[in-house]
Amino acid sequence: MTLFSWIVIVACAVTCARALAAMTSEQKLDYFKAEARASENNIVHLSKAFFINNIMKGPRPYNVAVLFTALKPQFKCGACSRINEEFKYVGTSVHTASLKADVPTFVVEMDFSHGDSEALFAMLGLSNVPLLAFIKADDFTTTQPNSFLNDIPKSHKFDFNTHGFAAEAIVKWINGVSGLDATLARPIDWSALFSNILLPAIIGSIPLYFIGPVIWAKRGNTKIYLVLSLGIYLFCVSGGMYNILKDTPWAHHDHNGVSYLHGDSGWQLGAESYICGSVQVLFGLLITILGTTAVQIDSKSTRNLMSGGALLLCFYLWFKIRWLVSYKMGGYNNGWVYQWL
Repeated sequence: MTLFSWIVIVACAVTCARALAAMTSEQKLDYFKAEARASENNIVHLSKAFFINNIMKGPRPYNVAVLFTALKPQFKCGACSRINEEFKYVGTSVHTASLKADVPTFVVEMDFSHGDSEALFAMLGLSNVPLLAFIKADDFTTTQPNSFLNDIPKSHKFDFNTHGFAAEAIVKWINGVSGLDATLARPIDWSALFSNILLPAIIGSIPLYFIGPVIWAKRGNTKIYLVLSLGIYLFCVSGGMYNILKDTPWAHHDHNGVSYLHGDSGWQLGAESYICGSVQVLFGLLITILGTTAVQIDSKSTRNLMSGGALLLCFYLWFKIRWLVSYKMGGYNNGWVYQWL
């Protein structure tokens, strides 16, 4: 390539950079409106230069909800894939509400592998994703790129651990920080209706059919109310109450189906509390029954066998808990015994 060609390329780059920096607030607003209308699910994708000049620098007569992700499989970001499935509903809902708002809000997604976003991530010093941040109109303009994300108030960063990944929770959060009145419209998920309502109702009615008459016949026994009160107390101090207070989603639904355990991350779904609790209660009852029954048997060999069985159940439960931790934290090596169990 000749020297003249290099001069032309550099001159064009400088001209483009100056043009971006010289955009007025009206031009920036018009640009975002056009991009949101033309983009799939009304989610805008920006280059590094446009991100710097249209989001990091003022004037900015619009709000921006920007999601940082790393979706490619080699990054092993299961949480990014989950939020990406839900985010398409967020873009459409927020865009529709912004058409009637005095200060519109635009939804932006910056994926690590999209365009020159890798350079943007490096400039921002961003290494933990997903991150969803809300930037208010002319809220601030930073001169230090590596402090841009740190300057965003904590209340303007969505807490996935608290609110989960559901689009409803994200839209509710955006409404709270932006003043929008966005409503979420998604097609009816019949599989979710069956798995969350019909299936639990069917499963719960089977033991109730057999146990219900027994409980009704003994309704005057105060021990039943004692056990019920203890159960309510244990629920209040367990993950069940945590799920209610934190509005934790019951399950996750995407194109792969329904998942009740939030794998590859430390986040929790509502169903996990009951799955883990039920398994531990079941094993606890088996261990208790084996242990208490063993002491009433005269045969020493039978007592030893039942006590050994109770001990093995304890170890097996411990290994299964370790498996769950490994599954949620991305997996780690625990030796051949752990892998065999």
